[in-house]
Amino acid sequence: MNNTYNSIVAYDKVMKQVTPINLDGLEDFLQSGLIYFYKHDKHFRPICVIDVKKLVTMTIDDETLSRLTFAVVQYAVDHGMRPGRIECWFVILDWKDVGLSEIPRNRLKVMVIQVQKFFKGRLFKLYCVNV
Repeated sequence: MNNTYNSIVAYDKVMKQVTPINLDGLEDFLQSGLIYFYKHDKHFRPICVIDVKKLVTMTIDDETLSRLTFAVVQYAVDHGMRPGRIECWFVILDWKDVGLSEIPRNRLKVMVIQVQKFFKGRLFKLYCVNV
């Protein structure tokens, strides 16, 4: 019970700090196609695509990656979902041209922590393609 309450308080505190979402400094990363939402499935769940190769090759620090992830996902929550009807999403990780030794574990961890912390229970399915 305490953990749930603390999570709600932390989420509320962050939302007060970051809303409206500030996209300053994120424009190039948004245009790059690193992470984006593309259409929806037959149940109207938004589909998030993460290009892992761009995550490997792109110069982006952890704080900016965290801000980018939060901004994109929060936009999907605000504009692509309806409370009580559409509350989760698909994630597609595109591993094209990424070798086993190139896997950006630390960067993926930054993104996963951000989503787990503030968007609990929203993931419907995760697909890995071009593995």
